[in-house]
Amino acid sequence: MILTKRFLFDQPAHGACTLIRRDVLLKLGGYDENFRCQDCYDIWLKIIQKYKVVNINLPLFYYRQHDKSLTKKEEKILRTRAKIKAKHVKNRGVATPSVLAILPIRGRNVDPRSLPLAELGGKNLIDWSLEAALGSKSVSAVMVSTPDLNVQEYVRRKYSGKVMVVKRTKELARINIPLEQSLLEALKYYLRDHVPPDLLLILFIEAPFRSSEWIDEAVNTMQLFDVDVVDGICPEDDIFYFHNGHGLKPWNLNSGLRLEREILYRRAGGLHLIRRDFLESEQNMLSGRIGHIILDHRAAFTIRLKMDWEIARYLVEKGE
Repeated sequence: MILTKRFLFDQPAHGACTLIRRDVLLKLGGYDENFRCQDCYDIWLKIIQKYKVVNINLPLFYYRQHDKSLTKKEEKILRTRAKIKAKHVKNRGVATPSVLAILPIRGRNVDPRSLPLAELGGKNLIDWSLEAALGSKSVSAVMVSTPDLNVQEYVRRKYSGKVMVVKRTKELARINIPLEQSLLEALKYYLRDHVPPDLLLILFIEAPFRSSEWIDEAVNTMQLFDVDVVDGICPEDDIFYFHNGHGLKPWNLNSGLRLEREILYRRAGGLHLIRRDFLESEQNMLSGRIGHIILDHRAAFTIRLKMDWEIARYLVEKGE
């Protein structure tokens, strides 16, 4: 941070630089000393609420990183950012939306890789996501949509009165059928006895370490920004290729040096939030204005292969 008589230079996130007039900073009330990091993100949210901002695509300064620098403390930074968003939602008096959480589960009869009742850390895989949804401050109702009779029975027995169960047809659960069709079918079932929810939260059980906090941050992000969708993501700065029909080509032709690569963003954490009316009108989960939350590596971890189960059990055992 550099403070002059007229301007303040700061860096809120990911190499971006903020140039703030000193009198504007004072009008905004300065920095919130309750936050030990990411206080510049708090300032940035204040600025965009009251002022027009523009992007200057020029490097204004360089900064140094080392292994013990704050920018390396991923989990602390991301959790602080979530608290800052919650503060701004509260201070702005934003209306609280109703959120229906849906867990779409294929089950083993449709997809051998779908193991909702497999044990992980003394409970079943499905329990991790159900507990996260039920523990969220933002979720109004929780629903499981599955053709698996064993999963239906398990949820009804263990979560009676807390979680609704929808019998999803095997046809809708097939891997080559768009998920949007299953979500609209589940929503149709919900609307028989309930008023339409504002938002739909889709949770995929293969991401067991995505907690209630991340769900609440996704909802707060939806409230703060004018977006149709909020997705959980992880930044990637590796080298990526695409196939053009004649062989592999680099996604970014100027990707030789890590500092010069354009960052891509990978969906992670099995979390996808969408406006209910937008899904009904567009029937497409990956369109419109897409916002995001950045998850730490543990929350973003996804179980896909047998080896992933071993890693997941190690993380649970070590409490990491």
